[in-house]
Amino acid sequence: MVRIKAFLYALSSFRGKLLNIVGAVPRKQWEHNGPIDANVEDFLSEFTGWEENIQAMIGAAQETKLWPLYDMDPLERWSKNRITLLGDAAHLLLPFLGQGAAQAIEDAEVLAGNLKNLTKGSDLSEIFARYEGLRKPRASTVQFMARTIWQFIDPPYISSEVSSIPGDDIFNQYKSLFNMHEWLNGYDLQKDVVNSF
Repeated sequence: MVRIKAFLYALSSFRGKLLNIVGAVPRKQWEHNGPIDANVEDFLSEFTGWEENIQAMIGAAQETKLWPLYDMDPLERWSKNRITLLGDAAHLLLPFLGQGAAQAIEDAEVLAGNLKNLTKGSDLSEIFARYEGLRKPRASTVQFMARTIWQFIDPPYISSEVSSIPGDDIFNQYKSLFNMHEWLNGYDLQKDVVNSF
């Protein structure tokens, strides 16, 4: 029996001499203030029944940490008067699309474009509302996509253990849900910067 309510990827770094292994497993609650040290055996137990090479990678780890992943619904608004939000403060993302920093950069670029011609007496609330109107639909969609990927990995209707995963490649299944790569990477950021004036 293999636990599919989990997500694991490995990333080689430092000229192939280090391996970063990340596993995501649902928890009903988190009783700590932030990341905590954990032991390799607990990490390994979350992936019991997975392929031997995965078990070997985890078993070879010298240290492990646990940290929470937070999710939130899209905010009703990002801006009020002379204050606005961007990045995680505006649209906290689960990490399953690798879009956290990318969305923050897009926010910053569009916001900077809106502020480029700022003059004394400019109405910041109007500028921030325009920025929010340009960015919020896309960022909220990315939030939804990241959450949906996790729900695909951790569907509420399936037991925590099954004998096989439906289909051979779960990554390609959730990737195809949105044709996400074209939509995420084909975004014309300059269009929103130029159209913001």
